[in-house]
Amino acid sequence: MQMERTGVSVFNGLGLNFLTHDDLDTIHHGACHILKHTGVLVEHEEAADRFQSAGAFVTRAGKNWIAKIPEWLVNESLSNTPKSVTYYARDPKKDFLLENNRVGFGTFGEQVNIIDPDTRVYRTSTKQDCCKVYRLIDALDELAFCQRTICPGDQSPATQAVHNFHALITHNSKHITIGMVNKPSIDVIVKMTAAATGGMDKLREKPICTCSCCVTSPLILTQQCCEILIAAVESGINVDSETMALDLIHEIGPGGTFLDHRHTFERTRTQSTAQLFDRSTRETWMDTTAGKDLTERAYAKATAILESPRPCLTAPQKPLTVCWMNLRPNQRSNFFGVVLAAIRRRKSNETD
Repeated sequence: MQMERTGVSVFNGLGLNFLTHDDLDTIHHGACHILKHTGVLVEHEEAADRFQSAGAFVTRAGKNWIAKIPEWLVNESLSNTPKSVTYYARDPKKDFLLENNRVGFGTFGEQVNIIDPDTRVYRTSTKQDCCKVYRLIDALDELAFCQRTICPGDQSPATQAVHNFHALITHNSKHITIGMVNKPSIDVIVKMTAAATGGMDKLREKPICTCSCCVTSPLILTQQCCEILIAAVESGINVDSETMALDLIHEIGPGGTFLDHRHTFERTRTQSTAQLFDRSTRETWMDTTAGKDLTERAYAKATAILESPRPCLTAPQKPLTVCWMNLRPNQRSNFFGVVLAAIRRRKSNETD
């Protein structure tokens, strides 16, 4: 619990607090000042129109636009932002609620090289590596969700996002976050996700993937970034907040106790325990591991996970070929080729 006193913030219990409320307010108002008076460079016409419709002051700047965003619009957007977000998973037991004071860990980045776990050779990563890495992430209960972690370097750059997502959705049952690169890729990824969850309605109700997108510094929304964000929003994927044991809280009421309730007993069994980090004495460590260090034990654990039977993902599990239903029969034999062709057509149209 944090207690506010004059000039200092004090915590009872474990926590980190580098900024006071006054510091946060200063940063917020400074950011609002920049957004209102300096603005953001927008390279996408539809995005600029959306800014203007929402209340921003938009002017033309050569082939781009400058959107100056008033503070009231920033505050209104913040007030409409959910205070908690559920990262739904294909396996409902792996749903993750993100809210204030709740921390979860996940993977990040897109590594283009890997140390081969069998040969220990440093090489370019492949789609098969993606499949193996996502199986490992799925098996580690310390990780709350699975971010795109590694690049399928043996696939065409234009379709790598789709191949990566294919590896994710078929080898991982946690919530997925991934950069979707462009609109054709988003279209395919959304169809694949809907096929895995039982249809678009169920996907909108409990989205199991999140589209990640990075703006460009300083203060630039690129054509690609805007296109990705708009396409993701228009796909209809939304995120709902979730209540946690509210019926139980109501049942117990003020002054009651959770300790003798079965819900509490079941939840205590979900806490993670370390399996590789060894806090035993040196003698016990030598007896149980033959003196293997953490790196060797990690390789052995990864090998054991990959060699174990693959866990079944939860129903409904429609084949991913369902997402081909809008393709003509002669296109279905070259699913990823269709994506690549769509991207090339788009680039050709932009050139023309």
